[in-house]
Order: sequence, then C-alpha cells, then structure tokens
Amino acid sequence: MAQLDRKGQEIEALFHDREFSYRMSPVKVLVKKALQPIEMDSFRLPEASEGTVIEMPRWVANILAGLGQIELQEDDINSELFRAVTRERIQTNLQLNPIRGDFYLRLKEHLRALRENAETNGSARQTYDRAMISAHDLVTMRIGKILQLSALSSMPSDLFTKITPEEKMLFEKVRELVSEWRRTLLND
Repeated sequence: MAQLDRKGQEIEALFHDREFSYRMSPVKVLVKKALQPIEMDSFRLPEASEGTVIEMPRWVANILAGLGQIELQEDDINSELFRAVTRERIQTNLQLNPIRGDFYLRLKEHLRALRENAETNGSARQTYDRAMISAHDLVTMRIGKILQLSALSSMPSDLFTKITPEEKMLFEKVRELVSEWRRTLLND
C-alpha cells in the first residue's frame, strides 16, 4: 500500500510540475486595450498598443484576459478536443492518435474555466457537461490503449511521439507493473 501511495505522489508531483511550467510558458496574445508597462520584482511587461500581438507568460495573460485587456491567440481547445475524440475512435485498439504535449494542461484549464462559468451562469452548464463527457471519452479511450500497449513485449517505435508526458508516465508505471507480474507468474 505504501508503494501505491508513493506512486500516487509521483503522479501528483508530475502534474503539479507540468502545470507550473505551463503557467510560466509564453503565449501569444492580441492586445485589445493599450497596456501600460508593468514591473513587479523580476517580472517586466513592456508597454503595448492596441492591436499588437505580443508574447507574455500564460499566468499574466490569463489575468489580463479576465480583465478584457488581451485575447489569447491559440487554437480553440473545444475544437481540438472534438477532433481528438473523433480521431481516437477511428484508430484501432493499438494505435494512438498524436496529441500535443500540453493538451491535457490546456484541457484542464479550460474545464476549470467552464466549471466556474457554469456555477454562475446556468445556461453554461450544458457546455461544461458536453466538454466533460468528451474529455472522459478521450481519456478512457487513450488509457485503454495505453494499458494494452504496456502489456506488449515490444512497444511501437513511435509511441512516445504520440503521447503526452502524463501518458508516458502512466505507460511506464503500468509497463513496470505488468513486467513484474509476468516475471513473478512465469518465474522468469
């Protein structure tokens, strides 16, 4: 049981570290209202005029987007989620459709925002529910495929180019458990 707790802590630590890195990563934004220069300790944001596209850390962009100052310039995660679910359904049991390395981080942030909006806006509840169903479908399909792939004696050479770091950790942990189980059963 202690080993399972340790593995759970490793998974939590990976997610925590990935989320922190994600919030610190740069994102392109469109300035909707002119920005005055901002300086805080080691952070500095230069002045930017309306209509310009600049880069800034995601955590700053989220704050400024909430204030209506900027608009993030990235693919719509709803469309990406729908495409990922559709493509995953088309693939065979042992084939994974490639997804971006930051897909789950963007999805988690998006679902959080939808949930908060649904709590204050009853009509937004349906949008949140649809997104959650799609997210559950995608995660269930990908976990099933990862579990099947982890039991194979040899893995596909391109596997790590198709999965996220979170999925890679899952694959490696499950593969380790399957190998240990197989060795114990077969006295190998």
